[in-house]
Amino acid sequence: MAKKILIAAAVLLLVASGAMGQVGVGDEAPPFIYGSVSHGTVSLADHSGKVVYLYFYGYN
Repeated sequence: MAKKILIAAAVLLLVASGAMGQVGVGDEAPPFIYGSVSHGTVSLADHSGKVVYLYFYGYN
């Protein structure tokens, strides 16, 4: 019985810890810096107060 409780607690802890770092719709974006091909280094703070649209294009 104690083994089942321990396993259940471990599973709940893993599930809860994975959900803690996710950003949801309407949440404030975390600060980050990225490299731009034409503008050097750009940070999200550079566009404070503006609408920012990020498009991540995946290619091979």
